[in-house]
Formats: sequence, C-alpha cells, structure tokens
Amino acid sequence: MSESISITSLNVNGLGTMEKLREVTEMIKSEIICLQETGWTDDLMTDVKTLWNGHNLRSDQSREALAQIMNTEDLVDVWREEHPEVRDFSRRQIVLVTLKQSRIDCV
Repeated sequence: MSESISITSLNVNGLGTMEKLREVTEMIKSEIICLQETGWTDDLMTDVKTLWNGHNLRSDQSREALAQIMNTEDLVDVWREEHPEVRDFSRRQIVLVTLKQSRIDCV
C-alpha cells in the first residue's frame, strides 16, 4: 500500500486577517497548503508564523522548501513525470520594464 500526501494550492486574492485565514484553512483538509496572493503585511506574517509554528515560507523560499521535501520524502511530481518535455510558463509579470516568467514545474 502506498502512502499519499495531499497538497492544496489556492490563489486567495487577499487574505488580510487571521479570521479569513482560519476560515480558509478550516475548509482545507491537506497536509500542505500553498496560498498565493495573500496580501499579508509583515505583522500578519508574524502572526501566521506563530499560528503555524514557524512553518510558512515566502516567494522563492517555498520552491526550495518544496524541492527539499520532495527529495527527503522521495516524492515525485506526477504531472512532470507524465509531461517531461512540456515547459509552459504559469506566471508572467513585468518588473522594471522587463518580462519575468516562471513555471509551476521549477522544482
């Protein structure tokens, strides 16, 4: 029997209070929750770190942490395994008049 892990990723489009965070996390039954576009202030980020015992990361730290978890726990990205040649950009933004692109498959 194989073990599985549940990962949920949500674009929450602003999650500016602890009350809203609790509402969202109560609905999600996953071991790992990835929240994008939270709009958290540094003060709220401190509260979230306390709530989650320091287990939260920002921006590129999360990619590195996910890669480490996957390596340590011998996990694979099933989509990447099934589509090894596909390289779709999942994020595009203009920063200082320069197009920056990233992919969901950077791990």
